[in-house]
Amino acid sequence: MHKLISTMIALLVCLFSFGHESPPQPSVEYTLTVDGNDLAGFGVAMRLRNMPPTFRLAMIAHPEYDDRYWRCVKGLGIETSEGKGTIVRDDSAVWSVSISGNEAIVRYRIQLPKDEEEQRAAWRPFLTHTGGLTGGPHAFMYIVGNTKVGSTVKLNIPAGWKIVTGLDRTKDPTVFLASLVAMLVDCPFLIGKFKQWDFKVRGIKHRIAYWLLPDAKPIDSIKLVDAIK
Repeated sequence: MHKLISTMIALLVCLFSFGHESPPQPSVEYTLTVDGNDLAGFGVAMRLRNMPPTFRLAMIAHPEYDDRYWRCVKGLGIETSEGKGTIVRDDSAVWSVSISGNEAIVRYRIQLPKDEEEQRAAWRPFLTHTGGLTGGPHAFMYIVGNTKVGSTVKLNIPAGWKIVTGLDRTKDPTVFLASLVAMLVDCPFLIGKFKQWDFKVRGIKHRIAYWLLPDAKPIDSIKLVDAIK
């Protein structure tokens, strides 16, 4: 009798599970665009799928240095398949979004602040005619409460520029994968006309990417790579 009851309970649980599938998880596809004719900033498009009618977006606050790049967000707008959507700033780095349907594209521009320091901070984004640094915590909004959602990032950059980042590569050399929001904001992109060298230490592959200032003196690359090894 006990065995029969256990079997019936198992069948009911199985039927309930099939009849109540979990809703699909939100997905995010970023496109970051650098226009070689306008290096004062860069554009970001955020394609969102499987979204609820209301949700919030935010920009990260780095625990060590918060450069408050949410102040650099310009031209924020939203598009939906039905043409209806609103995005309103709730706080300094948080926005509330309402949409009809479950898909939307959020677009904005990061207007780079003028660097008033004599020496540029290594972690801050910059753009020049030969390359720059972009992405990371200074570029991407994320869905509040969904920091474990993976995403893709596609880079549209000037012809002839290369890309190096800590994110996983795909078959498309301009598209990269981030398994978590933490990975997305912790792996900026060095882009441009730079030199790179690969080597292995104890079987682990390392890559050095070195962007030279346009007027920089030549370097001894062998000495540089050997020193890092």
